[in-house]
Amino acid sequence: MQFIYEDREGRIWCGGHRTLGYYDGTAYHDLIPLYLQHYEKPPSPQWPNQCRGIAQDPQGHLWFGFNYLIRFDGTSFHRYEEEEGFPPRILTSYAVGQDDTGKVWIGYREYENKLWCYADGTFQSVQVDLEGTLRKIQCDSEGRMWFCTSQGVFYQDGDGFSRFTPADGLPHPAVKAVFQDREHQYWFATWGGVGLYDAHSISVFDMSPNLSHVAKSKSEISQIVQDQRGDIWVGYIAPFLNRLEKSVFRFDGEHFDFAGTKDDDIDNCFAIYEDHDGYLWFGGVNSLFRYDGQKLENMQTIAGSGEGSISAIAQDSQGQFLFGHWENSIKKIRRDLLDSPLRLTYQRGETFQTIFLENKNKDPYSRIGTVISGHNSEVYFHLIHQNFSDTNKGFARWHPEDGLKFYGIEDGLIDDRVTDLIEDRNGNLWIATQRGLSCFDGSTFHNFTTKDGLPSTAIRCLFEDSQGHLWLGTDGGVGHYDGQLFQTIQSPHIRPVSQILEDRDGNFWFGTILGSIIRYRQRQTLPIVRLLKVIADKVYENPQEGIVSTTDQQVTFEYKGLSFSTHPRDLLYVYRLKGYDTDWQPVTRKMRAYYRDLPLGEYTFQVRAIDRDLNYSEVAQARLSVEMDPRISALTSIINSKDGVGKEFIGESAALHEFQIQIRKVAATDLTVLFKGETGVGKGLAARVLHALSAKCDGPFMQVNCGALPETLIDSELFGHERGAFTSAVSRKLGKVELAKGGTLFLDEVGDMTLETQARMLRLLEEGTFERVGGSETLSIQARIVAATNRDLKEMVNAGTFREDLYYRLNAFPMSLPSLRERKEDIPDLAEFFKHRMATHLDKQIEPLAVEVIEVLQACDWPGNVRELEHTINRAVIVCQDSQIEVADIGLINSSPPVSPDREIVPMAEFERRYILKVLKATNWKIRGTEGAATLLQLPPSTLYNKMQKLGIKRP
Repeated sequence: MQFIYEDREGRIWCGGHRTLGYYDGTAYHDLIPLYLQHYEKPPSPQWPNQCRGIAQDPQGHLWFGFNYLIRFDGTSFHRYEEEEGFPPRILTSYAVGQDDTGKVWIGYREYENKLWCYADGTFQSVQVDLEGTLRKIQCDSEGRMWFCTSQGVFYQDGDGFSRFTPADGLPHPAVKAVFQDREHQYWFATWGGVGLYDAHSISVFDMSPNLSHVAKSKSEISQIVQDQRGDIWVGYIAPFLNRLEKSVFRFDGEHFDFAGTKDDDIDNCFAIYEDHDGYLWFGGVNSLFRYDGQKLENMQTIAGSGEGSISAIAQDSQGQFLFGHWENSIKKIRRDLLDSPLRLTYQRGETFQTIFLENKNKDPYSRIGTVISGHNSEVYFHLIHQNFSDTNKGFARWHPEDGLKFYGIEDGLIDDRVTDLIEDRNGNLWIATQRGLSCFDGSTFHNFTTKDGLPSTAIRCLFEDSQGHLWLGTDGGVGHYDGQLFQTIQSPHIRPVSQILEDRDGNFWFGTILGSIIRYRQRQTLPIVRLLKVIADKVYENPQEGIVSTTDQQVTFEYKGLSFSTHPRDLLYVYRLKGYDTDWQPVTRKMRAYYRDLPLGEYTFQVRAIDRDLNYSEVAQARLSVEMDPRISALTSIINSKDGVGKEFIGESAALHEFQIQIRKVAATDLTVLFKGETGVGKGLAARVLHALSAKCDGPFMQVNCGALPETLIDSELFGHERGAFTSAVSRKLGKVELAKGGTLFLDEVGDMTLETQARMLRLLEEGTFERVGGSETLSIQARIVAATNRDLKEMVNAGTFREDLYYRLNAFPMSLPSLRERKEDIPDLAEFFKHRMATHLDKQIEPLAVEVIEVLQACDWPGNVRELEHTINRAVIVCQDSQIEVADIGLINSSPPVSPDREIVPMAEFERRYILKVLKATNWKIRGTEGAATLLQLPPSTLYNKMQKLGIKRP
């Protein structure tokens, strides 16, 4: 299949290799047999040759371009022969297409050019040199005909034809097809890739043939101004200010014409200014000129400049002129090159006041740059240097009362190498430099770089449009700032931009340092954005589904914008999570958004794409439900159940019984509780039981291990952070204090908090308020605080490592958990409980513990308390050979019963090494997973790996 076409009746026609027919919606009709009834030979002598077009004329006849030109009237075929002027093609096929009026175009190029237009039953020859093999004829939405050839693409241009070739940007001369998209851009399919031509937005005018100067380099556009009549004036300067006879051109809407004669030669135009009366003023090497609508007139005597050059022109609100003077040093002899005074004069009636004078100019090509008469009688200006150096002065402010002051880096300016100035309608001064952009409000500088969205830090010019938006010409394209975000306009045609203008029709004109002019039209077509994927409790490929997440998960939203006018890398995005974010998040180019530790609730994620013209797409959105993690819910149910509380506290000792009485009493209050006790006594369990017995039992239970977090992360984990608070803070994160709303916040190992964190925790306990890291909003805690420690906080207070005031706040209701050696009568029940749980996990049948085993267990001091007992029983269940745990399986070396003579006494490290080896052999060296050694030893896999490395354990 080589060509598909839909006719006016909705039939789909197909042409190609051994193919000629149509599909009517129900069946395909093969017309090859009908064709062969009329002609012995097939449509192409060699069937593999291409079908290069199908068209329908106003009479409804179908035309086909094979090696023969063929027409079908609905019942029979007519094949055009050589005597009719259409001989069979040997190497190529006829190309066929139709325009928007129904005319059929036919053409080929083999050894000669042939192009016809068929209308009203006759063929009309069209004169055009196609230069290459004609491959396809197409008509765009504006009625323009396109001819794809092996040597570029031709198109109707008025009464003639124009052509695009690789010199114009095509990837390859051989063009297969043209497509016009919804934004009126043209896409070209070539043998070398796809080319895009933005005919609507970008028009390029190359003025270099009209310029003449000594230097071989292209001239730079120095000024673009539109006068009251609507004409656009363009000024040029030559490299190193070489002689430039034609330096000003005028565009009347159709043509660019040189403005001036040899008698009024400006020679390098530095300034173009339209005064309050509508006169145009020009400053150049040959002083000052004025245009009255008919001719240029030399006005150097008015400016009082003598034979010097004029590099800047401005007026104040009263119509008084300011002129930047520069004595043209290139006319001096070599020894005087560094003696070129710069001067800024201010008209005072019939005379001029010098407000700036620099007698000794170290750069012979430096001159007065932009001059601005401000809102408050001040004058701003800067100096232009051909070669910037360390002696640059930034910019200057002159006021009749305050005098002259220069502002530079030491005052907050981003760079002293100033290239342009502009005062916006709000009275802010914007300063373009070689290192970025500065905004000066009269007292403070605000600086912007590529990190803020600038296309380049090398800025050449500034412009404020009719909407109050700021435009920047840079070495990396054109920047557009609406007060909220920077966007970039880039194109191969938009070289480093030195001047920007908005005309009366809303078109923008960009002048480049290479002398070309680009007319740019902003588009109103909105970009498109869609959500690609959401990662929550699972991957949602269709974000329109209801998305579910849990409180401890990170939710990732992936999205992508589409705009034919803006490259994907230049699209911007704004997003928010309604119900969580108070406003749209700062603009980003990233196509992912992350949220973590979201509170329970319903949310809507929304995202918009922004194209180069600051058009915002419609909102793409997805709904998100955050629910309690089912694992936490299950744990809470266990904790909250009366049976669960009873089962977790195993034993009948008096010490344990007394502790349970106290915890039930304090649970009914809102007091801060501090659990004290040795490692392994069950402080975390006590905190969960306290939560389950309290009025906040239906709320979340949030635990923070203060000893397991680096000092730099404790604050973030506790109080949360705002986006940008530190390098890795890509989005706002809620801390455990905020997530514990309506529940309990458990601070484990509270003695490991830094003094800085202790200060914030003290405020939390005293005032009940806190701020997220990097934030300024004051939030209130709505959770009960429970703490635990195995350290002596009182000694830490005396040592100065723990705040005394915080200690007393936490110590409101201290509770000490008894050690296991203080309740040895509970060991049999605890040991049986742990044995049964591990045996069930391993699917082993283990008999009740023997009396001698219980005696050994009760004889031990258990410095690790209940946790150590649990690990010991777990190991015994693993290593026991039969259904009975023997004393030898316990592996205790500090128990009071005598050690058997045949039992070797080894250091603890060696004992641990041997025991880990036994577990590894029992699991066939499997470390991870439910049946792995790490799970059986109740260690994280990483910890087990570290122990193996430290103890020299390697798999045989």
